[in-house]
Amino acid sequence: MCNDYCNGRRFGKSATRRDVLKTTLAAAGFAALGPLTGRLGTASGAVSAQTTFTIINMFGGNDGLSTVVPRGLASYHSLRPTIAIPPGMELSLAGGPAGTTAYGLNPKMPKTQALWDAGDAAIVNLVGYPDPNLSHFESEDIWSFGMRNGSGSLTTAASGWIARYADRYAPTSLGAMSVGIGRRRDFVGGSTNPLLLGRLSEFQFQRDGQFANNHLHRLEAARQMLSTQPTTGLSGEARAALDSAHQLVDQVQAAIASYSSTVVYPSNSLARSMQDIARLVQAGFPTRIFYTGFGGFDTHSEQNAVDGTTGLLTGGHADLMQRLDDAVGAYADDAKAMGSWDRTVIAVISEFGRRNFENGSLGTDHGHGACVLLMGGAVNGGSYGPPMTDAMLQEDQLEHLVDFRDIYREILADHLGAGSLSAVFPEAQQISTTLGLV
Repeated sequence: MCNDYCNGRRFGKSATRRDVLKTTLAAAGFAALGPLTGRLGTASGAVSAQTTFTIINMFGGNDGLSTVVPRGLASYHSLRPTIAIPPGMELSLAGGPAGTTAYGLNPKMPKTQALWDAGDAAIVNLVGYPDPNLSHFESEDIWSFGMRNGSGSLTTAASGWIARYADRYAPTSLGAMSVGIGRRRDFVGGSTNPLLLGRLSEFQFQRDGQFANNHLHRLEAARQMLSTQPTTGLSGEARAALDSAHQLVDQVQAAIASYSSTVVYPSNSLARSMQDIARLVQAGFPTRIFYTGFGGFDTHSEQNAVDGTTGLLTGGHADLMQRLDDAVGAYADDAKAMGSWDRTVIAVISEFGRRNFENGSLGTDHGHGACVLLMGGAVNGGSYGPPMTDAMLQEDQLEHLVDFRDIYREILADHLGAGSLSAVFPEAQQISTTLGLV
């Protein structure tokens, strides 16, 4: 890991607090530098008693019409003669308390269907934002900044919506957390500096192979040396940062050591991140928002097919849906066992949807209006948003009739208990909808 110092730029009189933190923490092997500049927050050691909101981002633009299938609409099959999920193969969504026969689920999502049947899953169709942008990067930024119109347009956004929320309602470095996906723009620009984690198992001071047997002794010696250092000035800043680093490593390693579960998670990146979130919840971390995700959803080719021998759905998108379903299903079982499921909301999002018709490569190109999936014991199960019609499908792409910020706003207010959200989502919206999701 390198920084301005190892690139040859030495600190002078104008050195900032962040410069010092970068140097000291780089030496400790930390990737998340910002969080240790503010109040850290403390894990309780018992299962978190507070409500949590977990966001899973499907990077690349998920095909909503292969995730939530519009049943009985002729255009769905005529516009997708090869990749449409055949009638009767989709999983029924008619069994929930607010059930609907208008939609079915991708056949690779039986665990999500079970959550629906229990009243713990919801779908919101036709989600997006005004003036669609079909660039992955621009659209991701719009979702991250939570801004689209007027003076708060994408080009002038100074902070991500999670940073603005954390500054007001979760003002410690553990109040919001990125797990397994690096520094998303949702987290930038605030003063709280939420924690950015890769893997819990890797969140520790690096071992020196030459002195591996004395690692704990060397750490203790470092703590003792820190205790003798000044508490003011630049040296004080460095000491405070490293003190916080030691404290955070201790909390994370304690969460790993104390984690107890009989749930077997799949071996993939999303499942590993969801299990890390389960460890943090079980250890009582004071985190209100967890953010994770996985990629591969830019399905321009070979998206879906039905295997001629087995009759099963195959293809890249089918594999991604199974990966999502398995990871969320494992986390749901874990959260139920530890007693936190009823305080849980999970939102599955993507930067945009896909076109209504298949392309010449048996995939779909960038579109707009998409579906958002919600799961958790705190979710009011069912289907939300305007019903999809055959006329909508006959257009090039789906329009947005639900603004994604209304979904976030309801979860923050009604589930996490946030007060005024005018500073978190400051823009007036062209469309504003009350959904009743939680």
